[in-house]
Amino acid sequence: MSDSPRLGMGPVAGAGEVDYEKLIGLFTASYSSELYERHAGVVDRVCRVNSNGFAIRELPYIDRILTFLIVKIVEGKADLFTQPLCKLLRVLALPFIRRTATDEFKMFNNISQVCLTVSKAFDPKVPAECQIAAAKMLAEFACAHGARPSCVDEHDE
Repeated sequence: MSDSPRLGMGPVAGAGEVDYEKLIGLFTASYSSELYERHAGVVDRVCRVNSNGFAIRELPYIDRILTFLIVKIVEGKADLFTQPLCKLLRVLALPFIRRTATDEFKMFNNISQVCLTVSKAFDPKVPAECQIAAAKMLAEFACAHGARPSCVDEHDE
């Protein structure tokens, strides 16, 4: 088994390729807060750059992006933000990347906050497609990304 810095298996995502402060600024600045197509494109880029999963240290930024997307969908912009939200949830369903051996313990609040925010995707105004993606993300997280044996596996032994 290799010394992978992931919670689970697989290669490390490209760290530091996204300036999250600027990205959040794009969502909130008065001159760019209504450039919705650009927001959707930026979320797509974040998902491509982090196609192997998000670093635990980046989760507070991802939480803010997730909150932004859910709020915009609830406000009636589902046509623009449904696909970006689903993509973000699919990447969140991957194992989180840790930079140090203790990241998941030191930054447990980051993980729990993202899970709480994902639960907001079950709002009735959020399209079913996003709700399904949110349910799959939480299910993957709950089963430790396939590392926890299921009840059937335990009884077979």
